[in-house]
Amino acid sequence: MLAIYVDFNSREVLDAEGNQAVHLRFDVANPPSDEEKMRAGLRVLVYDEGDSYVGIVGRGRWIDGWVADLIPGTNRELDSKEFARLQNLTRRSAIRLL
Repeated sequence: MLAIYVDFNSREVLDAEGNQAVHLRFDVANPPSDEEKMRAGLRVLVYDEGDSYVGIVGRGRWIDGWVADLIPGTNRELDSKEFARLQNLTRRSAIRLL
């Protein structure tokens, strides 16, 4: 599963039940080459310094670009070691394309 760093402050609400999606940005934190891997329906692990979720990739409704619809119940709190491990996975995904 592809690990993608996100800013959980850049979310969009999907429905009245409170389901949300988070913007997937491909720049400094995530290799631009990872954007080539995006396709609707792909499962990804999205994370920041404190939490992670499993999400399903799609196009944003209000956010321009790719988003991951967060799957309820998949939230995990991260410690610093797990965060560092996910950052390394993100970096290695770019190296594999070179």
